[in-house]
Amino acid sequence: MWAVCEELTLPVHCHSGPAPQEDYGDVRGWISVYGYETIFFTARPLWFMLLTGVFERFPELKMAVTEAGSYWASDMLWRMDMMATREHSMRKMVDTRGILKMLPSEYFDRNCGIGSSNTRRRELARRYEIGVGNIMWGNDFPHPEGTWPYTREFLKDRFWDIPIDETEQMLGLNQVAFYGFDLARLQPIADRIGPTPEDLGQT
Repeated sequence: MWAVCEELTLPVHCHSGPAPQEDYGDVRGWISVYGYETIFFTARPLWFMLLTGVFERFPELKMAVTEAGSYWASDMLWRMDMMATREHSMRKMVDTRGILKMLPSEYFDRNCGIGSSNTRRRELARRYEIGVGNIMWGNDFPHPEGTWPYTREFLKDRFWDIPIDETEQMLGLNQVAFYGFDLARLQPIADRIGPTPEDLGQT
């Protein structure tokens, strides 16, 4: 399957939602537990792919985790890199020797993206740890938790002090590169409806 996806340049996606809801029973507040830990289950396939050498065997394969935020990625990559380098406290249960030739964070940087819906300020503060080139902003339309119809206000609130070139990456250019979109065809639409740096209070 990975070989076919790589050959077709078809990115693999994991979307927010999976969690063992049958485990929650009738406990009051179970929906809050689900809402909290669904991120864990959404990202779990990525952990398998990073630690079992999928991206080593299929270096052109792309994988995205969507609608699950991006705040978790920096700590995940930090811990995985510790595991891969066999940091003292990790040696008992971890051994990626012969499986990985790079650090998990390096595979992530090369092969992965995060469809970061409604990106928070805290996530943007971690953008260098996550990777500016790996964050792909989304407005989550038409869900009620999305930014529409106040998307411009939302973007100004979150991106006003982010460098313009980094903003351009996260709001669109990363997606163009990740999915192989035709930028020349999209540019007239972006020029017509896309926010300008002035709209976001960046100049």
